[in-house]
Amino acid sequence: MPRSLPLPLLIVPPLLLLAGCGGHDNYPSLALRPAERASAAAATKPALPAPVQNLAVSPAMAKQLDDLVADAQAGYQSFIRARPDAEARVKAAHGAEQGGESWARATNAVAALAAARATTAQPLTVLIQVEVADRLAHAEDDGTSGDAGTRPATLAITAAHDRIAKWLAEENDTLTALDLALR
Repeated sequence: MPRSLPLPLLIVPPLLLLAGCGGHDNYPSLALRPAERASAAAATKPALPAPVQNLAVSPAMAKQLDDLVADAQAGYQSFIRARPDAEARVKAAHGAEQGGESWARATNAVAALAAARATTAQPLTVLIQVEVADRLAHAEDDGTSGDAGTRPATLAITAAHDRIAKWLAEENDTLTALDLALR
């Protein structure tokens, strides 16, 4: 049989807690103090951007980026040209026996499509190496080359990266859908 606590032991702790809630008129104000106002005002002023010396991407960098994007675009165009054949072969193989003739043709067409994707992806790997080398070269800048995210070379590399990544994402979606349809 459980033993209950005496009534005074049940009443005293809540009363002690309530005693701390009594009203006092000498509590500190929650209003901002003058030092806090000054600190808040200073924090809202935008910092001046670091001066930028190199306002343009070097011609060598621009050519390298253009060549990488052109190579990736050629791979993307090759993928686009091969896609209808792969989609038709996968559609024809739908429901066919795995290892059968139509399934093998579809698998070969998807493999050709994956090879075209590789020609789109290869320039991106080079571009990532260029990006890493550029960031390492400017890792210890004294601020005269601008913020790493806003340097012209960084912006140009990011734009090229985003363009190629968009093509690869579309190609990945297509290959995933075709692979799922072959199962």
